[in-house]
Amino acid sequence: SWRIDSMDVVLDVQKNSSVWVEETVTFTFEGSYSYVGRVIPTKNLESLTDIEVLQDGRPLPQGSAAGTWETFMEGDSRIIKVNFALTDASATWVFRYRASGSVFFFDEGDELRWYVFDADTPVPIGRVRATVKLPEPVPPEQMTVALNTGSSVDRDYSTPAAGEAVFEAGLVPPHTNYWVVVGFPKGVVNFEWTFKRVLAAVVPRAG
Repeated sequence: SWRIDSMDVVLDVQKNSSVWVEETVTFTFEGSYSYVGRVIPTKNLESLTDIEVLQDGRPLPQGSAAGTWETFMEGDSRIIKVNFALTDASATWVFRYRASGSVFFFDEGDELRWYVFDADTPVPIGRVRATVKLPEPVPPEQMTVALNTGSSVDRDYSTPAAGEAVFEAGLVPPHTNYWVVVGFPKGVVNFEWTFKRVLAAVVPRAG
C-alpha cells in the first residue's frame, strides 16, 4: 500500500496572471515501488510549463531510470511521473511549474481558481496546506476565499496577511477533490489575451 502523508502548495500569482507553483509532497510506501505520479488537473488552465522535480534540494533529470522523472498528459490531467526504487520507505519530492489561465476576470473583480487535486486520487492525504500569494498587498477585507472539498474533511481557511490566503485541511479521504478560490479587486493582476480567452470572446459573437 501507499499514501500521501502531506502536501504543501505555494501558489505565487504573478502580475501577468500566470502562477508559479511549488508543491512539497511526502509519500509513504509499504512494499517495493518503482514510481509514483503527481496528477495535476489542467482543465481550467491554458498551459503548464517550466516543470522541475527536486529531491533533497537537488533537481532530478528527466528520464525513465530510477532517480529521474518524466511527464505526459492523460485526459485533462498532467502527470509528472517520478521514477525510483524504494521499499518500506517515505520520500519527499518538490514539484515546480508555471501555470497560465487559472485567473478569471469579471466586471466586479477577479479570481484565482486552483484545483489542487481532483477526486481521482486513490489514496488518503494526511494533511494539505495551500498558500496563495498575490502580487500586491491586498487588504484582507478586500479578498474573498472559498474551498471546495469533501464534507467530512476538517478544513480551515483565512487571510492572515495582506495579499495572502491560506487553506488547510486534515485527513482527506481517497477520491476527494480539493479546489481553492481567491477573489481580489481588479487591477491586482493584468488581463492578457490567451487562446482560450480569444475563443471565448470571438465565438459567441461569430455565432
